[in-house]
Amino acid sequence: MRPDIVVVCTANEARSPLLHVRLQAQADEAAGADVTQGPALAVVSAGTEARFGAPAAPGSIEVARRWGLDLTEHRAQPVAAVAMTEAALVVVMTRRHARDVLDRWPALAGRVWPLRPLVTAAASAAAPPGATPSADRVPDTAGATDQGTDRSPSRLALEQRLRILDDLRTGRGRRREDVPDPVRSGQDAYDALGVEFDAAAHTLTPLLFGAAQPGQ
Repeated sequence: MRPDIVVVCTANEARSPLLHVRLQAQADEAAGADVTQGPALAVVSAGTEARFGAPAAPGSIEVARRWGLDLTEHRAQPVAAVAMTEAALVVVMTRRHARDVLDRWPALAGRVWPLRPLVTAAASAAAPPGATPSADRVPDTAGATDQGTDRSPSRLALEQRLRILDDLRTGRGRRREDVPDPVRSGQDAYDALGVEFDAAAHTLTPLLFGAAQPGQ
């Protein structure tokens, strides 16, 4: 399966699978009935130092369960097992992950974003709270079609929406932009991660999937 969005952390056991399952749920919800034909956009996760087949961390499984999502079948995979260059967007947890990915795949320059700067940029690109991104900032995706490529209309629309981020990337990354690893911490650390990822998913949904969350 060609990925549209890849979420990357270190071991692919705690951070990346949790954000992956949340973003996939958001993508499926935005697609509505169309998801019965398969995911309109495919979100996958991987780790820069992952061991094949490792399960998700219990803390992440618990947070996902509270969201009504299931991580019990997740199995870790290294980034080398994913068609990384096929992704429209690679979301990483830390600056080091970004460096590791770009060292292996320089062609991904411009498509790799640490999560926290990505959320900040998405919020800046959006209209006031309660609305989808403003029409003057988001390219018109109506009628987006597969023009001589193997990319689906949903993928083409994602690529168009991501273009608004080109002018919103900040300069040198800062330590506070890294999402900490909850491994070897208690459930409180995973709960905090869940709160951050929940807020991130709500902010990113209009940009990535073209739909606002209900009630927003």
